[in-house]
Amino acid sequence: MKEDSKIENPWIAAECVRLGLAPNRLKTFLQEQYGQLGEDLIVEGLLKAAFATRGLALSAVRYLEVGANHPVQTSNSYLLARKWGGSGVLVEANPALIDDLQRARPQDKVLHRAVVPDPGLTQVTLNVAQNTELSSVDLGHLRSFGQLAAVDTTVNVAAITLDRILAEHFDSAPHLLSIDIEGIDLAVLAACAFERRPWLVITEPSRHYHHDAETGFLQVMQSKRYVEVARTDYNLIFADRGVFDLLQTQAAAPGVRRSFDIFDTLIARRCIRPEGVFAEVERRSGHAGFTAARLWAERTVAEQEYQLADIHALVAQALRLDAAQAQALMQLEVDVELANVVPVADAIAQVQDDSLLITDMYLPEPVIRQLLGRAGLPGHLTLLRSAAGKRSGKVWAALKSGGEALSHLGDNPTADVQQPQAHGMQARLTTQALPTPTEAALLAAGLPRLAETLRVARLGTARGALPDDLVRLQSELNLPVLMVSALHLLATAGELPQLRLLFSARDARYLQTVYDALAAVLPGRHPSSHYWYSSRLARTSGDAGYHAYCKELIGPAAWLVDLCGTGASVLALRERLGLSPEQAQLFVCEFIDSPEQIQSLMQRYGLRDWQPPAALWTDKILVPNEVLELLNYVPEGMVSGVRAVPGGVVPVREPMAYAPATLVGVQAQRDYIHAFVQHFARADGAALLEEFQRAGPQACASLSGVAAALMPQMSRVMAAWLPDHRRAEQALMARLGGG
Repeated sequence: MKEDSKIENPWIAAECVRLGLAPNRLKTFLQEQYGQLGEDLIVEGLLKAAFATRGLALSAVRYLEVGANHPVQTSNSYLLARKWGGSGVLVEANPALIDDLQRARPQDKVLHRAVVPDPGLTQVTLNVAQNTELSSVDLGHLRSFGQLAAVDTTVNVAAITLDRILAEHFDSAPHLLSIDIEGIDLAVLAACAFERRPWLVITEPSRHYHHDAETGFLQVMQSKRYVEVARTDYNLIFADRGVFDLLQTQAAAPGVRRSFDIFDTLIARRCIRPEGVFAEVERRSGHAGFTAARLWAERTVAEQEYQLADIHALVAQALRLDAAQAQALMQLEVDVELANVVPVADAIAQVQDDSLLITDMYLPEPVIRQLLGRAGLPGHLTLLRSAAGKRSGKVWAALKSGGEALSHLGDNPTADVQQPQAHGMQARLTTQALPTPTEAALLAAGLPRLAETLRVARLGTARGALPDDLVRLQSELNLPVLMVSALHLLATAGELPQLRLLFSARDARYLQTVYDALAAVLPGRHPSSHYWYSSRLARTSGDAGYHAYCKELIGPAAWLVDLCGTGASVLALRERLGLSPEQAQLFVCEFIDSPEQIQSLMQRYGLRDWQPPAALWTDKILVPNEVLELLNYVPEGMVSGVRAVPGGVVPVREPMAYAPATLVGVQAQRDYIHAFVQHFARADGAALLEEFQRAGPQACASLSGVAAALMPQMSRVMAAWLPDHRRAEQALMARLGGG
């Protein structure tokens, strides 16, 4: 906003006159705002803090405004669009307002829909008021405004739920949801599963219309892990507890208790489906036909209350087993279940001391408690087990009649969402236990061990302070790429245990972490890994001391490993050290396939011959190399050389070039990766390597195939981190003689 368009604060001026005070020389101006009572300024302040701690650019903000009405006036998102350059989705039911929204907000997607709580509604009648901001599908709410509520007309409008909008128009959680739909805000929020969780929610409680409106909103939003952070005379503002680190400091909603499904919610199976358990029992027991008999038996008893013993009684008849054989087979199934337990860390973190665990399950309660114990859950938690109590609605009816008010989390749309909601409970759907697209692609390509290892690590790793986009990019792209690369190194260099693998600082630090974790679960000796104090600057401008350090570290034979690049600076170092290609081979995960860049680098470094490094991908078939570099940022300064000290060398580093906000995100990324890789300790290393030796090319192709679907997440991370990254790159190239 230009200086001459600023408006001096009239309240300060008036109070100074009233109190006989001279104002300060420096004037105080009103801040740019468009919300009804400054709600957009409150949101701006909260998001500035949240974005700064995560290293996000303000332009990355995404919003959803439901009941958009006017493009500017009373809009809670217009400030984010005009001042920050953000974008999002505007939803408006009144057809007469759509043209203005589309014309004034071209960066936004405008949806002509009425948002409703019931997914079964496909069309509703909108009562269009002469004062358009009062228009509503709830005629009673409109009439509550008295003389202001004159109805101009009624129109039929296509209906949609909030969950559908979030699923169809947002790849990850929006930063702001503003909802003002005149009387039905609470019903819509209560019905929403919030699988994609907005960071902030602004809503209008309609205090004049709804009795004890604040209590209703507080109970619903707190049951969904939101906490009130601000309120104005007209609106309430809630924040996601996880995003704003408020989970541990806020009390639960009065009278609302958390409840959880167990299987595929709090715990999952390594083998994903129960059929995998049955197949393993058949393999171990040698009882051919067990899997088919087990599935048949469960279908047979499914219409009654049953447990595992009832199923196995029928299995014994089908397979003609005596009592001892039947008991052994049932115990073997329990043992396989226990061996398959995978904790779902994000869900477990939500469990409170008084939470209820509710499951439709054939396993007896003592076995279920054993499974939960292996996932780290305490034994005092109340557990309700039945064959179909959730699915039939009986357990929800009984809990409701007993006065229970629950906020439930589960993976079954019917048993865990529709049924509890039908009985007045809050409910959210989770799909976290399902394989990601990356894991599904690896399964389809015949790499179940690799898919399983990645899934177990993903489920067992709490996201902590890492934003949604980076969680997906790490678990679905970067960590799979690092794992496949490490397996390739183990498969190709594993027969040369005397070989050294030198992982280049800083980009290859996490690759070394993954390599070391996988090597630890493999039998026999493998090439030793070393963290190589290295950079393009050190390799091309290092002094005699640095050259001596490199030559000693390389020894008789080494592979020089990097994340991505052309390999030109490593070739230049190899020539300076007088080493043969056999002594120091080059490997990169992703080769930058740019003949022009290679030719330029050869001239810059004075290279006589060109030998491309070994690589699994190129930047033309996986992702832009800058994406991998950002996803492997580490909290270290660039190495410029080494200094000899008694006992070895220490690196000489440049100051870290990260902005303070970016550094916070880099540290959160580091913590997530380290926690993720720790789960590899439980992997069957030998089977994993054997599978990769058989199907390594399919693994590489699978990751290339799914990468494009993550482009929205890549784009947002690049928008936040890439400008500083490129400025640092330009500064480095200038030092290397690149202008």
